[in-house]
Amino acid sequence: MSRYKVSYNFLHFNTPTKIVLYRLILIKISENEELQLSEVFYTKLEKYVNQLEKSYLWATDDRTEQNVLKIKEKATDLLFSKVAKHINEVAKGNRKLIFRSGFHAVLNKKLSTRKRVIIPRMIAYRRGAYNSHLAL
Repeated sequence: MSRYKVSYNFLHFNTPTKIVLYRLILIKISENEELQLSEVFYTKLEKYVNQLEKSYLWATDDRTEQNVLKIKEKATDLLFSKVAKHINEVAKGNRKLIFRSGFHAVLNKKLSTRKRVIIPRMIAYRRGAYNSHLAL
């Protein structure tokens, strides 16, 4: 089993990059039969991306327009977070399927086989491991 999941790094992108990425994701999902969304949800996503782009193009230094842009951006981010969750469920760790959806894939750290051993400071100090470079 692969250990990959959808990366949510798109939430930190600037608005123009998000618009382009969201359009790419919509195209990729419409082309891929394994990742099909309901028609109602797909049209809702398209509508939100169009509204986000329109508000971005019309936003100036006016506070009201900037606030409307932020609200639309948060709403679109929430919808695409739901899409990312759906892709995670469908892909089941398959990195290629995640990439074919338009999202980025990252290694799932919860399923990683590495184990980190943490020794408390006092135990390490008593064993001579702490500040052992000073004992020379």
